[in-house]
Parts: sequence; structure tokens; C-alpha cells
Amino acid sequence: IFFKPPTLSNFRVRKQPNKDCYSTIEAIHHAIQLVGPSQDFDLKKGEHNQLLFVFNHMVEKQLQFIRESKRGIRLPSYRKQKSI
Repeated sequence: IFFKPPTLSNFRVRKQPNKDCYSTIEAIHHAIQLVGPSQDFDLKKGEHNQLLFVFNHMVEKQLQFIRESKRGIRLPSYRKQKSI
């Protein structure tokens, strides 16, 4: 089973193999849109839209890190410093 995405992917961090590709999360969201009603999933509640909310937040955060690295901004490391 396959579907043709109605919109372009929002996965702007890397190039998709072709314009009809979705990230896994986008594909899951769209699959819910397609088969949800047949599985008694209430699309009107929009609960599945949280997938895209989190996905889009992740993409924006990655793009922010890329922009900051190109400007030479060094953010504090989240890893514990090794002791010598």
C-alpha cells in the first residue's frame, strides 16, 4: 500500500530522495488521516496532529543549531566534560 503525499515534506534538515517522500512521522500522520476513520479513530479531535507539532519543533530546533554553528556560536555542551 502506498499514497502520494498531498503536500511537500517539512523535513528541511536533509534532502529527501524525491519530492514525494515524507519523513516517517509525516507518513504515520498521513496514514492515520487515511485509515483512521475506518478504525474508529476520531480525526476531529486532532490528537494525531501532535505528531506534526513535535516533528516541526524538532526540525526548527535542528535548523537553529545549523544556523548557530555556521555563525560560530558555541552553545554549552550538554555532555559531561571528560577529566584528564
